[in-house]
Amino acid sequence: MVDDIHLKSYIQQEQSIPDKSKINVQLILCILLVVILYSGGIIILITAIFQFPSLKSNQQTVNNSHQILAAPKKLLTVCASENPECDFYGNIGLNQAVTSIPENRSKVTILIRSGTYKLSTNIVIHNKNLKILGEGITSTNISGENLSNLSVFKITGSSIVEISNIKISNGGGSDTQKDIVYSGIVGFNNSDINIVDTEVTQSKGWGVTYGDQSHGTIRHSLIHDCSLTGVRVDDNANITMSTTKVYFNEENGVYLSAFSDSELKNNLIYDNQQYGIDIYSRPQQHIKLFNNVVYGNGSSGLRMYNTKESYVLIVNSVFAKNMRMGIEYVRDGKDNINKNLSVSNNLFWENNHGCVFSLVYCTAENSINLTRHKQDRIFVNENEKDFHLTNNSIAKHAGNARIMNPDGTKSDIGAYGDPDACEWKENMSGCK
Repeated sequence: MVDDIHLKSYIQQEQSIPDKSKINVQLILCILLVVILYSGGIIILITAIFQFPSLKSNQQTVNNSHQILAAPKKLLTVCASENPECDFYGNIGLNQAVTSIPENRSKVTILIRSGTYKLSTNIVIHNKNLKILGEGITSTNISGENLSNLSVFKITGSSIVEISNIKISNGGGSDTQKDIVYSGIVGFNNSDINIVDTEVTQSKGWGVTYGDQSHGTIRHSLIHDCSLTGVRVDDNANITMSTTKVYFNEENGVYLSAFSDSELKNNLIYDNQQYGIDIYSRPQQHIKLFNNVVYGNGSSGLRMYNTKESYVLIVNSVFAKNMRMGIEYVRDGKDNINKNLSVSNNLFWENNHGCVFSLVYCTAENSINLTRHKQDRIFVNENEKDFHLTNNSIAKHAGNARIMNPDGTKSDIGAYGDPDACEWKENMSGCK
């Protein structure tokens, strides 16, 4: 209301001021008349006209002074088909929305309504702060089936991007001549990428890639059925991945390499064709694995290569029914002793070629090594991939004593122990 009063007052003041353009017109006409009458010179008349600003220009200046530019929108909406309530629509709508946002400005949310969006060009985000929000993985599908060897989302520069409640399918690919592999989502150049409640599936390359000092989180998501590795972290990138399922990928579930300091906790990593988790390490790398279930992978559950100078912590995790070992250690050189490796309170169960690279780790630091005849049921229904523990499971309250379950009891081994298990968004005891 105050703004309206000020605006009316300002308009009244403007109306009370004499119109300077009219005064200028009258003055010009008087001068010209005198010149014509006394000199009769046409050339003088033309010169006089060009020495004064045009009436049209004066009028535009007056009009432009009253224009008010609209503030940039904080929310843009994309619909699958034309809709007057949406800012953009169709298969090109998301790309248009991203392109319309200037670099290095405050956060903008792009809401993608239900529908399938078949991209003709991939989404490139550079130096932007965005939240890309769908209406659920069963409702909003971003498909790269029409892309040729391109990542669906390519995020670079100092971008800060959250991708949430979206299904991303059929992206990625590979170019053998250029030795390039593409992903469903890829981040480079110090970008910050946070993936929440999102499904990445059927990528023709890697599922999600963090590279070149990028970083971020993956939470409560599904990454599966990719032609290569599900999650790849490389080249000084760092992630925290939690309460996420990584499965049915044709290479590894998760690959960590090249100075990648990362943490994996409360994840289900199962039925990948090669390793569940593959660590190709460098000196001073820090890897933390807490409360994961690594089950039924085509090679070892966890492989560590060249990790003798890295800090690796493996706690409260289950390594079960992997085709090779629970944990495989590939040494680099004669000395395979890693003084910075800590393996405690883990459960090894029916891995085809033993529990771990050295038998001392099978039972050391309160770890448990089982065969089927000793424990018939650890999980509620492993055939249906229900990895909750049975009430009488040996993994119940067998975790590290310094880690608590959400209800305050001693932690369970597996994906549903420790306080972060609440991120599974289930009705668990102790979770709000």
